Amino acid sequence: VKKNKKLYLATPLPENYKEHVMYLFANDYVRIFDGNNKLKFEGYYRSVKALTRSQLYFRSNNNVFDEVVAITRKAMVKKYNVDILGKQGGEVKCSVPFMLLPEKD
Repeated sequence: VKKNKKLYLATPLPENYKEHVMYLFANDYVRIFDGNNKLKFEGYYRSVKALTRSQLYFRSNNNVFDEVVAITRKAMVKKYNVDILGKQGGEVKCSVPFMLLPEKD
């Protein structure tokens, strides 16, 4: 809804609106752990393949082609800083297990 030359949401905000989960952008460096805290994948996020099947395109460090990785609700995704020279930095503290996210209706 437009009021006083500004846009406002017409519906009330969800209860957990201020809760930050994670944003993924192309070429973000991530590590994906399965439910047993075992490393499933390590590499760069590329894009979405199929949201309904939780499939995303990633590229590993030594691979020229993108590969599809399915992320389960028990998975933990950790994002890391990478500088302009490719040196990996510390973990970006904004990830939570997908199983803690609310179910879709």
